[in-house]
Parts: sequence; C-alpha cells; structure tokens
Amino acid sequence: MKSRVLIVDDSLTVRMDLGDAFAAAGFETTLCETVAAARTALSRQTFEVIVLDVLLPDADGLAFLKEIKLAAAMASVPVMLLSSEADVRDRVRGLKTGADEYVGKPYETGYVVARARELIGTEPSAARRSAATVLVIDDSSTFRELLRDAFEAAGYAVLLAETGEDGLRLAVSAAPDAVVVDGMLPGIDGATVIRRLRSDAALQRTPCLLLTASTSDERTDELQALEAGADAYVRKAQDTAVILARLTALLRPGRASAVFASTSSLLGPKRLLAVDDSLTYLHELAGQLRDEGYDVALARSGEEALDLLAVQPVDAILLDLVMPGLSGQETCRRIKSSPAWRETPVLILTAHDDRGAMLEGINAGADDYIGKSSDFEVLKARLRAQMRRRQFEDENRRIREALLRREQDALEARAARELAEVRAAQMRILARIGETARTPGSIETLLPELLRNALDAAGISVGAVFLVEPDGQLGLRAQHGFAQPRRELEAFFGRIDLLRRAMERHEPVHVPARQDEDVAERELLERAGAPALLLVPLHLGEQGLGALVLAAARKRPAGEWLPFAEAVGTQIAQAVALAQAMARIALEHERFKKTEEQLRHAQKMEAVGRLAGGVAHDFNNLLTAINGYSELILARLSERDPLRNDLEEIRKAGQRATALTRQLLAFSRKQLLQPRVLDLDSVVESMDGMLRRLIGEDVDLVSSRHGDLGRVRADPGQIEQVIVNLAVNARDAMPPGGKLTIETRNVDLDEAYAGQRPDVAPGPYVLLAVTDTGTGMDKQTLSHLFEPFFTTKGQGKGTGLGLSTTYGIVKQSGGHIAVYSEPGHGTTFKVYLPRVEDAPEPTPSSARYALSPRGSETILLVEDEDMVRSFVRMVLSMNGYTVLEATNGSEAILVCERHAERIHLLVTDVVLPQLSGRQVWERLSPLRPDMRVLYMSGYTDDAIVHHGVLDPGTSFIQKPFTPSALAREVRAVLDAPGGGG
Repeated sequence: MKSRVLIVDDSLTVRMDLGDAFAAAGFETTLCETVAAARTALSRQTFEVIVLDVLLPDADGLAFLKEIKLAAAMASVPVMLLSSEADVRDRVRGLKTGADEYVGKPYETGYVVARARELIGTEPSAARRSAATVLVIDDSSTFRELLRDAFEAAGYAVLLAETGEDGLRLAVSAAPDAVVVDGMLPGIDGATVIRRLRSDAALQRTPCLLLTASTSDERTDELQALEAGADAYVRKAQDTAVILARLTALLRPGRASAVFASTSSLLGPKRLLAVDDSLTYLHELAGQLRDEGYDVALARSGEEALDLLAVQPVDAILLDLVMPGLSGQETCRRIKSSPAWRETPVLILTAHDDRGAMLEGINAGADDYIGKSSDFEVLKARLRAQMRRRQFEDENRRIREALLRREQDALEARAARELAEVRAAQMRILARIGETARTPGSIETLLPELLRNALDAAGISVGAVFLVEPDGQLGLRAQHGFAQPRRELEAFFGRIDLLRRAMERHEPVHVPARQDEDVAERELLERAGAPALLLVPLHLGEQGLGALVLAAARKRPAGEWLPFAEAVGTQIAQAVALAQAMARIALEHERFKKTEEQLRHAQKMEAVGRLAGGVAHDFNNLLTAINGYSELILARLSERDPLRNDLEEIRKAGQRATALTRQLLAFSRKQLLQPRVLDLDSVVESMDGMLRRLIGEDVDLVSSRHGDLGRVRADPGQIEQVIVNLAVNARDAMPPGGKLTIETRNVDLDEAYAGQRPDVAPGPYVLLAVTDTGTGMDKQTLSHLFEPFFTTKGQGKGTGLGLSTTYGIVKQSGGHIAVYSEPGHGTTFKVYLPRVEDAPEPTPSSARYALSPRGSETILLVEDEDMVRSFVRMVLSMNGYTVLEATNGSEAILVCERHAERIHLLVTDVVLPQLSGRQVWERLSPLRPDMRVLYMSGYTDDAIVHHGVLDPGTSFIQKPFTPSALAREVRAVLDAPGGGG
C-alpha cells in the first residue's frame, strides 16, 4: 500500500514539483492550495506525512500546524514545514510550534522526499525482503528494461534509476543488495557513483558491477573500474546472460558480509547550518550546497546559530570566524562544550589567510579551517571529508560498543552459568531441607542431621545451634559432641552472652582458650575437648535467626575455619528461614481456609435469609386473611355454636403460623426493631426468675457480671428473646442437669480476630456469653447450627427456628455471634454487641390512645392482594369508615383525583406493583395536605425502614394483624396530634 502525502502550498510550481517527486518515489499525493482545502482533505482520509507552507493565502501555516498537532487523530502525523527562510527565527518558531521538520526554500526535492521517508519509516529493510534487490543505474531506458526483465526472471527484485544522483539517493533509501551502474551517465559518471558508495560506511560493502559501452582496450577499462572500487566489470555488448552470471557471483552466499548493522548513510538527507553575517555570502554558499542535495539552514550570528541548534540538530556547521556579537571562536567553543553538539563537525570560514586566526579556530574546537573563495569545490570536498570522518567515527564507536556488549554478555553468561551451578547445588540441599521442613517438628529433625554432617566433613568435633524463640530468648535446638545436657549449655552460653554479641555485630566471634577463664568455662571447654570456640551469627538480611557454635578439637587459627563456619551458618540460616516460612505459609493457608469457610457459610446464611424473608412475606398476606376472617366469624358466633370449636382450632393454627413467620423474619433480618440504649446486666437481672422457671431445678443458673459494663443499642424484647432461646437450648443439652452460666463483660475485638471473620469489624463490644456443661456438638452439627428448621431434637420437640431467630436478631442489631463446642464438653455461645457511649434510655410507655376504634372518616385503601384488601375493607366498613379501594399506586392516584370530598387517611401496603407505598404517599400528600398515612406490610422494606428501624414519625402495622388491632391502629393515627409519611 502506498504512503499518502498531503502537500499544502499556494505556489503551483512548488505543488507540481513536489507532487512529481513524491509520485516518482512511490507516494500517493494530494495537492492543496489553501488551508480550507487541506482541512477538507484531512476530513476525508488519513495521511502518513504532511508538507506545509508557512505563508498561505487564507490562513497562517503555523496556526494550522498547531491545529493539526492538537487534533487527537492527527497529532502523530509528521509535518514538514516549507518556507522561504528570511530569518532563522522563523525556523526556530516553526520547530517550537511542533513541526517535525523545517525545510527552507529553495529546496532540493530529493532531500524533501528522503526526509519524508525517514520521518514515516518507509525505507525498505534488506532483512525484511525475501528476494535480493538489485539497483540498476543507466540512462538508456531500453537497456534498463532489458536488464530488469533478465534480473526479475532470475528471481531478483529490481530498482531503476536514470542518473547517478538519483541512483545514490535510491541506494540510501532502499539499501539494495547489489548495484549495477553504467560507466557513462549524465552528471556524475558510474565510477564516481561507486567511489561515493565506497566512501560511505553504510553502503561501502554493497557489491558493485560497472558496465561500459566502450570499445577501447578492455584491460585498461577493467583496471580503471576496479580502481574506482567496482567488484566486477562487464561490457554492455556482451549477452545479458554474462551480466546475470557476474551478478550472481557477486551475490553468492559466503561473501564477506557486515558483522554489525550499518549506521545511517552518508549519502542520505543531510542538514547543514551556515553561519555568516554576510547575507550575500550565505545565499551564494547555500545555493552551492543545495545543488549537492543538502538542506541548508542560515544564521546571521552566533546567537541565532545556538538558538537553532537548541531545537533542530544538524549534520555539520559552517561558521564564519569574524562576526559581530558572539564571535566565531566563542560560538565554536560553546558548541563543542555542549554534550549534545560536541560531535558535530565545525568548519571555520574566514576571508583572512592568517595563521593566527587559523590556530584560534582550531584551538576553539573547530574540526577544519577553510579560507573563503569563489571556488566552492574545495569547501564541498572538505565538508564531505569531515562528515565522512564523523560517520566512520560513529561506525567505529558503534562497533566497539557492540564488541564490548558481546564481551559483557559473554562474561554475564559465564557468571550466570557459574551462579546457576552454585544455585543448583544449593537447591539440591534446600530440596531435601524443604521436604523435612514441611512436616511438624521439621527444624528439630533437620538441624541435628545438618550440623552433624557438616562437622564431620570439616573435621570439627563439637557444635551447637541456638535459635531465637518466640519470646526473644535463645534456645538450644541442636548439638553435637558436647557432653553437657541442654539446660547446662543454655545456661552457660546465656551467662557469657557471646551469642548475643555475634548476632548484634553480624560477624563471627572467636573465643580462644585463656588461662584466666573461670572454672565453669574452663571445665566446659575441657569436657568438650575444645581449646577454642567460634560463634557464627545466623541471619537472613537484617533478621537475626540465631547463632552457630563450633568448637575445634585442636588449636587452629580463626582464619583457617572461618570461611567454612560462615558457609555452614549460611546453609543453616537458609534452612531455618525456609522452615519458618513454610510454617507461616501453612498457618496462613489454614487461616485462609477458615476464613473462606466462614465467608461461604455467611453467604449461605444470607441466601437462606433472603428465601426465608420472601416466604414470610407471602405467608403474612395469607395469615392476615386467615386470622382476620377467623376473628370476624368468631365474633359473630354464639358460645354454643358447634362451629366455634373448629374455628378456634383454625385461629390457633394461624397464631402458631404467625409465630413461625415472625421467627423467619427475625432470621432474615427483616423484622421491625425498636432499639434503645440498654444495660445488658439489667436485662439479665430482670429475667432471672423467668429463666429459673424455664430451665428447671436440675440446672444450676450462675450469673457472672463485671463492673462498669458498657452500653449497647438494641431492642430489649429481641435481646430477651435471644437469652431465652440460648437458655432453652442449653437446658435441652443437659437432660440430667448441669450448670448454665450467663456472663457479661467488655471486650475489644482486634484486627487479628476480625481478619479471620469477614463479617466482624474490629472495635469495642459488650459480650454476652451463655455456657452449658451439656453434651456438646461436633463440627458437622456446628456448620448447620443457625440454619432455619435445623434441629438435633427428636420429632415434634422443636421447630429448628430458635437459634436461627437468635442469629438474625444479633446480626440485625449490628452484632456477631460465635459458638464453641466439643462433644462431651459442653457449649458456649458468645454474642458480641457494639458498645456505645450513650446513657441508657428509659422504657417507653406502652399505653396507646384510649379511644373507641370506630369512626366515620373516609379512608383510601391501597393493597394488591385481593383477599387482604377485602378483609381490611370489611373491618374498616364494620367500624363505620367510608372506604375507597385501589389495587396499585396508579389507580390510587386516579381515585384520589376523582374523589371530590376529603380523604382523611391513606392505608397502603408498602410493596406494590408500579409504585411503592411510600411513592404513592409522596404523590398524594401535595394533593391532600391534611391526609395521614398508615403503612402495612408482611416484612420491612427500605422504602420506610433503614436497617430494621422505622423512619421517625412513620405509622406502621405489621402483617398479619387482627381486626381489633387494625381498628385501634387506624383510630390512633387519625386521632394523633400530628401525622405524616
């Protein structure tokens, strides 16, 4: 696919000139005269490079450049600015604005195309080509096509050029595998082309075949071709098969090739900086250099030259010696003192043939000194020589660096192999150590064996290993050769405190036998047969693990056995560290498994809770109708009616079902709580008599209280239910009798405790513990303990909801419950409730409004369950109220809008289709400001409840309810001093 270039210039000549040059180089071109046309082109397609004039008829080129660079889709597209360079500051400004290249007019088209290729990276790479590429340079189109047909038939890729200059440019950009060049060409001849290639470090290894149509002496022609640098010489008159054979020989595998990748070509696009205060000389010099294919930036002073170098690098600098302001010598000195510029060749120019001036320039750092003259050939030749010198220096530096890298890589590889061998040996030892360290007591098993083997191998008879224990003291873990028992050795080394000194210094301590030792020390050394001791610290990084004690059976200097002792110490330290790490990993794995199991259990309980809550909601709707209609029918039957007993049984069953659903709501944490600040000691004390009656005389009830007990915020009735449930379960777990202990105290749960239990937050709590001496439970039973309907009691002896209710109450109160039990050893339930700093609140009065339940007001009833709605309507109508009905929120709004009279009360279910009960109230209250609201529901909902607690001022009746309870609650809401939603 061709690369696309956008050329924006108001000059038709420039557009056509650049368009032809880019098209000939294989680009797809788009030519625009104005910025408006360029914007249109950019909106339609993408470009790989943009050539932009600075001065345009409808906009400023620099402003358009900034627009391009700010657009996300075009920010990475290279932009080449093209402009008549009246002032070097124009070039600096353009580059600072964001241009990737700046080319001054007049320009050399070959340079522009070559730089565009460099910017977008389209130069073909020889490494990426599947077939060898041959560049054919010949001014005869007939012969070019003849050679192309022959070479392509042989499997070569062929590039064509008509002139020597075009051929050199194509050689730079395409990097061909071989060059076939005619000896006679317009412009520079074939021999000059080859010499240029041979003088370029990037192309000097390219095989060259020189062709000639000459009929003169063949030997002389061949010698001249070879002297020019050609690898082979062929006459055009010969058959193309001969030329193809010579070319194939040049490309035959096995020819010397470059070991390293080449640097950039000397013949590629180059930029020069010419600095002179004479504008006339600058233009004359620039014209000569542009003819050679260079891009020339012009500066009138040293200051301008330094400003330009700061934004755009150049390949060489031509610097006038005598200039106003910053002199040539000083400018050269500053260039050569900068790390970014010092390698750039600097050629001093002067009109004075003065030896002193020449020395000044050279001393300032210039690479060459050239006198100004009208003959620019010498200047161009010296310029090429300096750039060639720089290129070869770069090439040599790169080769040296490559060789150095190879040598360094070889050294690193050798070191890596040696290190790998050492580590392999260590890993073999550690593998055996690790196998032992994975089992309990591995250090005790490993250390004696490791110490004994090491001492035997070194001919050292006595040794011991001390490790730092969890309490910080040093404990003896292994010994070999000492006759003294463990306690005696620990006491001895603890008393002389040498082990601590070795550990603190992280270096061995040598203890030679001395005549002034006390009796105990001398006796110890004598009994061990050791005239000297060496104490080696065991450490991993900065962590001290312990110390190694070695005793020699003969006198030997410390330097003789110190390397071995340190090696053994390192090995033992690694073993200890590995064993300790394995133990920590095993502990963390066990903790993780425990936490994972707790989380899985919590998720299971949450799922069961959601199911239980949903079931309770549906049951409460059914029970509202069952219990309600039972109450209504019983109120109408006489005491002697034969149906009365049957209805009484129905009502009892409904009441038992109501109790079960309330327990399910408690477990699912959807019951309605009325929390207040409590003193748990007071609650337990008030229940003492009732608990003793519940548990019976065979169970001894003991209360353990601690002074200054903290307060908790909870529903006192629910906390009493928790205590009763735990006490009853404890009684049932002690059939022959036993002891029941109820304990309260302040506790603080730390991060470690909370980290093992995902549902616990660290902080201050009040503990309520209930402990029995009963039969206890196994792990399987404990895993299901709080699930609804799970019981260990016999058939008909329990519902399996007592502990699940307890679990739900504790969780809804923000607490945590834990159980500890073992078969045959009893059970302890621990309830943790968050501690608060508030003072206890008095018990609210339970008295309701002592009013008649009857009335004559108008009530809007909203309920989607038909049987519940019919029951509520009947109760309200029987008590004298006018009832308006709606099955959902939208219908309720419509009824309210159509009813012209006053509506005194809205009685609505909380959970409704379309709109919730709370949303119905919010829609109707602006229409009926004096209307009040009573919510009813089978379970609590976030619409009116937060964490089980009603919003302040909210009136609510829990399903199922009796007719009398509904009538009283309706009357209470209507007669209350204030009302709201």
